[in-house]
Amino acid sequence: KESSSYIESDWYTGDYYDAVDLTLSDNALLLELRDLITDTHTKPTKYDDLRYNTIAKADASLTDPSKVVCIYSRKEVNGAWDSGNTWNREHVWPQSTGWSKSTTAGSDLHHVRPETPSVNSSRGNKPFGSKSGHYLPVDAAKGDVARILFYMLTRYSETDSKSITVVAESMDLLLKWNKLDPVDDLEKQRNNVGEEIQGNRNPFIDYPEFADKIWG
Repeated sequence: KESSSYIESDWYTGDYYDAVDLTLSDNALLLELRDLITDTHTKPTKYDDLRYNTIAKADASLTDPSKVVCIYSRKEVNGAWDSGNTWNREHVWPQSTGWSKSTTAGSDLHHVRPETPSVNSSRGNKPFGSKSGHYLPVDAAKGDVARILFYMLTRYSETDSKSITVVAESMDLLLKWNKLDPVDDLEKQRNNVGEEIQGNRNPFIDYPEFADKIWG
């Protein structure tokens, strides 16, 4: 999954972005994408929903659908929900920085991913990065993390007043991770499931180059 850079998307062939002016950049592109993914987020999930046929379906192993793939460790564990003993519902953008599980952002399927309790506890609410006091996921999760945070910054206007250092060492680091860890088939699967369940998509999975056009 490692690569020196991403290739502009050639895998998404649907019509979801037909109303977006793809020649835009910077904040203008962010705002167009925000309108799109907000307007099409027609069936918000609740935190209690993020178990059986939501996370268990979105994050199902590509080789064994009875298992889910954990976000940071990439471990594959039994996908059956057992009250969080095997896997937790992990907020990639920590609840302590404003995303309570009772909010739309805190129960957004594009945001919440499975992880084992021990790894979830190890991450806690640390921002992502390699410096002391930060949390560093395995290489194969770095792009996933970056693209989830890009989604949150775009979908939720509340982030406009937040510093990126609340959740990551820097925007430059996230842009680097977006390139070093390209979109894989699991992300494509969960983006399709997210649209099926919620109505909207994560644009940075379909077009990872949008991140550089907005924040690069």
